[in-house]
Amino acid sequence: MTLTARFLWLCCMCAIYSTAYSAGYGSGGKGVALDTLASNSEWHALLHFEPPYAYGDPRSAINTSAFFLAPDGAINPVSELVATLDAFHAPVDNGDDHARCRFPARFLWLARHISSLKNLQIIDCESYQQWLGEKPVSSISMVFAAGHMKSPASYFGHNFLKFNTDASHDGSRLLDETINYGADVPDNEGGLTYFYQGIFGGYSAVYERQAFFRHMAKYGEEDLRDVWEYELNFNSREIALLVAHTWELQQVELTYYFFRENCAYQIARLLALVTPARLVPQYMPWTMPYNVFAALMEVEIRGEPLVRDIYYHPSRRSRFHQRYFELTVDERKIFTRQVSDDLNVDQLKLLPAASQLKLIDAMIDYFEFRLRLDSEDKLAGKAKDAVLLYRFSLPPETTVKKTFEKPFAPHLAQRPGYVGVSAVHNQSFGSGVELRFRPAYFDFLSLDIGRSASGEFTVLDTAVVFNDQDYAVRRFDLLNVTNLAPSVTGISGDSGASWRFRAGVSSTNNGCMNCQRAMLEWQRGKAIKLSPRLTGFLLAGGKVQKPAGRDNPVALKLRAGVAGAVVPGLRIHAMVERHEDTGRNGLDRNRVLFDFRFAERSHWDVRFSYKRDVAEEFSLTAGYYW
Repeated sequence: MTLTARFLWLCCMCAIYSTAYSAGYGSGGKGVALDTLASNSEWHALLHFEPPYAYGDPRSAINTSAFFLAPDGAINPVSELVATLDAFHAPVDNGDDHARCRFPARFLWLARHISSLKNLQIIDCESYQQWLGEKPVSSISMVFAAGHMKSPASYFGHNFLKFNTDASHDGSRLLDETINYGADVPDNEGGLTYFYQGIFGGYSAVYERQAFFRHMAKYGEEDLRDVWEYELNFNSREIALLVAHTWELQQVELTYYFFRENCAYQIARLLALVTPARLVPQYMPWTMPYNVFAALMEVEIRGEPLVRDIYYHPSRRSRFHQRYFELTVDERKIFTRQVSDDLNVDQLKLLPAASQLKLIDAMIDYFEFRLRLDSEDKLAGKAKDAVLLYRFSLPPETTVKKTFEKPFAPHLAQRPGYVGVSAVHNQSFGSGVELRFRPAYFDFLSLDIGRSASGEFTVLDTAVVFNDQDYAVRRFDLLNVTNLAPSVTGISGDSGASWRFRAGVSSTNNGCMNCQRAMLEWQRGKAIKLSPRLTGFLLAGGKVQKPAGRDNPVALKLRAGVAGAVVPGLRIHAMVERHEDTGRNGLDRNRVLFDFRFAERSHWDVRFSYKRDVAEEFSLTAGYYW
């Protein structure tokens, strides 16, 4: 068919269907033309058309041609609507192959606007009915798995949808089904390849259906990540439409982009089918799970909050910590003695039954936690087996606490983007103004809600300083990560590796404005809890940089400091670092840093900083989070 003939065919079909199917629109009986339906945002959501941008033609994000019934359906919503209606009226040979069985969400949505569709012959969609299962979905939740430092792909956290049944409210939430979106990454993919492919769209991505317990096994047990579930206030029609659409997305491929069209973006775009609220910023070059959940809390649907309830699913690490701190002082002494020395569960028989159960449950979580940190820990594996056998010999006890205290939910965290304006006085170049900008994510002074309480993770962190005579980019960090993993309980094994990695361009010291060098730092060490919210650390490592003047290519570093909250509303990051240059005539020196943050607000803070590195510097900063 020539282009002219195809255009004439499309015009004729639009005219025919606009007449034939505009008779009924809702209960008011108002007519609606097909071009009006095709421009509806919900129809665009069904086809996964991206919202219009300042340039380029709109098109679907789906790459699978079988998802479209019209040859140009991926770029023409009118054409796809005409082809869909044509297919819905086609004779029924094999029910599962019919368009109404392949695209039940399209049929549900169009039947609301075109009344004649309700009079079509009912089709037995056997495969779709089996996929739905026997237990109907009663509600839908957006789920957030907290970020962790094991993998770059997990720094920002992860989100997916969960389909709740009536059994969910009887304690069987682990059996509910989920819809997950993720990239198809080959096994043993290298880190640099992963970053490049993820940033520039080198991976295909799919929607997958999995049981919720599989996610909890991965995130809560293996990765030791807390999981939060935001139950949404959708009605039965909205639930049916969203569930039907996930059936349509089976075996459909999209392109995965690490920063923008990632899990947060695509799961939020699914909800665009049933809520007009924009959950992701339209023109931002990145999408983060925290932003989506913060937006969820601001949305209303039918005059009520979109989020109906929030459930907390603690990780194995969090369960152990909470169970340990529920023990009495004497019980903690017994616990420490049992897990530190040769385990002898027979000694527990002298204790009251309630104490035995509390201790045994805490021990199970402790040994499981240790095995997640080191799967080759044979002593922990043997001890866990002994504790489990003893637990099976005890009667069930309903008075033991089964619920866990909720920490602050992730939507209360500070926004990941930050911009700060500082008044600066430097001993070397005088007074000036510094502008700091970063799109993500948190530093030592940020609120510790929904993230690691002891550490920092910033991307593209940029600082530019101005004075009367000059200006300079003092820092441009491509990536700056510090992971402090202190022992929360003080018990052996309740800690992980503490390390720091930084790569970018930075001034070599405070005494100069134009001494920027490309550099890379790596340090490793130990962290300890000084108080419930204050961590001490000692890190040792090195720095590699572009040589110039007295700055040689390699330097050794030893860093000691503290980070955390001193009192509510006041956070501190203080450190002393020894810089030993390995080259001749190197600039060996001690570096000192004191950073204070005042006020605990999700959108702004005030900071005071003192630095000494060749020259002294003071600064006062007003910062805004977005």
